[in-house]
Amino acid sequence: MEEIEVKAKELGWSPKEEFRGDPEKWIDAETYVKRGEELLPLLKATTRKQSEKISALEGKLTETASALKLATDAIDALKETTSKAALDKVREQKVELKAALTNARSEGDLDAELEIQEKLAETTAAIKEAERPRPKVEPVVEVDPNDFTKTPDWIEWKSENAWFGTDKRKTALSLGIADELRSGGSPLEGRAFFDKVTEELNTMLGITSPREAASKVEGDARGSSGGGGGNGRKSFADLPPDAKQACEKASSRVVGKGKAFATVDDWRKNYVQKYFEE
Repeated sequence: MEEIEVKAKELGWSPKEEFRGDPEKWIDAETYVKRGEELLPLLKATTRKQSEKISALEGKLTETASALKLATDAIDALKETTSKAALDKVREQKVELKAALTNARSEGDLDAELEIQEKLAETTAAIKEAERPRPKVEPVVEVDPNDFTKTPDWIEWKSENAWFGTDKRKTALSLGIADELRSGGSPLEGRAFFDKVTEELNTMLGITSPREAASKVEGDARGSSGGGGGNGRKSFADLPPDAKQACEKASSRVVGKGKAFATVDDWRKNYVQKYFEE
């Protein structure tokens, strides 16, 4: 076999007896090699251009994918914190997405264009939410559940019952009633409990109306305005007659088994202490 035929066969040529195409299109080995040598540079150039174009497209796809991921990460970070730095990062990624959208449109890449538009919409919504004015959060005032004098219910009740702490007799009686209710397992709490103390106190003192209660408070306050300076060695005998009467009247309610005080003497001592203390 001639050298030219060997070379032609390497390029894909077939002898006439082996040719399977149109006989009229068959050419000899020398012509085949000559044409191949003429076309090969063109084929190589075309292949090179196609490879470059594919590489460029792959690069743009990588850039688009990167822009989408960075935007997603920035949005996630903004959802976790509303800091200015996080918001600025999302705004920066929005600019990058717009550039990527322009490239996708110029390349006619409809899929990338739609994906970028969706991420742009999500980015815009995240920025709008982060820029929305936040309601001012008032600081929460912690209340010690064991200190009822710090609760809003107690403060309100005390402001409505100015006699507490100034009218010694009513103060002592109200404390005794409160002890009785607690030791008796009263389910009431808060304002309902304090109102129950007021109700029981008014019943004990024979007060049937708010006006009568206010009048009695003023009278008791005037009657108890003198003196002071601690209970010292004061005893039940030192109480004024009306205070003794109120103490004795209340004893049946607060003294006894299962009640606030075990004996009448205990109740009297407590009453005297509350009555004469500052």
